[in-house]
Amino acid sequence: MTSSVPASSLLVALSSLALVVLGPVVPAQASPAQAGPVQALSEACRAAGPAAEATRGRVPDTSAFTREELRDVDQEIRRTDGSRAATYRQARTSGVIDVHIHVIGSKAARGPKRTRVDRQMSVLTEAYAAGQSPLSAVAPFTFQEASFERVRNSSWHRARPGSSADREMRQELHRGGRDALNVYVLAPRLPRSVGPGTLLGWSTLPWQVHGKGVQDGISVHKATLPGSGSSQPGFVGFDSGDTLVHESGHWLGLLHTFEGGCTAENDFVEDTPAQATASVTCVVGTDTCELPGEDPVRNFMDYAPDDCMDMFTAGQVERMAASFVTYRAPTT
Repeated sequence: MTSSVPASSLLVALSSLALVVLGPVVPAQASPAQAGPVQALSEACRAAGPAAEATRGRVPDTSAFTREELRDVDQEIRRTDGSRAATYRQARTSGVIDVHIHVIGSKAARGPKRTRVDRQMSVLTEAYAAGQSPLSAVAPFTFQEASFERVRNSSWHRARPGSSADREMRQELHRGGRDALNVYVLAPRLPRSVGPGTLLGWSTLPWQVHGKGVQDGISVHKATLPGSGSSQPGFVGFDSGDTLVHESGHWLGLLHTFEGGCTAENDFVEDTPAQATASVTCVVGTDTCELPGEDPVRNFMDYAPDDCMDMFTAGQVERMAASFVTYRAPTT
């Protein structure tokens, strides 16, 4: 299937909006003294409560950057945004991102059923259309399946971030240009040197695309697709498909909401409150910083279980659009 909207139209649409390999580091936990008052606990969050422990062992899902490097990226996005957006100010069309899906099975198993992959694509599209919460901003992205394939390779099936198997797999299977999203569904196995931990998925960031080339893309654990019903420790509560939503946010230029901790610039998005640490519970009303605003527990770019994550802010939508224009949109 091919995109029904040309790449140039996608660039126009996004411009009109504009204004770790991973180590064993685990986000710090909030102490009781930092947690703040509990103001509300939704039914959805309460139901997912037992899954909160899983976030304590989460392995980071993007490469590590210094604050200076991230400030340089921020300035580049703002410069490009300002110089190119005015040209397309009147555009109102939506853009389609082609998604190439690679289900990597092993010799013993062929991977998730096609119905689960279809449900995952529906979750992804719904999330960007603000379909999970009336509080979410609508993003100008529609994700359209461009290709689907099954591959059986036991080494690739267990490939961890940055491993030789991971690099080989992406080199062989990657399709499309820098504006196409490649999604690899597998079951990565962490090395013993990392210790216990959960790796739900990982993603490249748009400013890495020139250096990464065909290594660009997202990998998600097969247990995170909707309907897995996994009872495996670390995956309970993370099987509704929001891992791909979270990772696609990274692919489009968003950082974690807890990036930078209690600083004014934090994740470089103005309407996401500063957050000292990743959320390990679904408690709405937690406030780990003295700066204005409560922790964005329900944000897709935090670490809460799937039933808690349901929104992007308007600032995040603008940031994704600007990042796409800067790094991923065709230059023609």
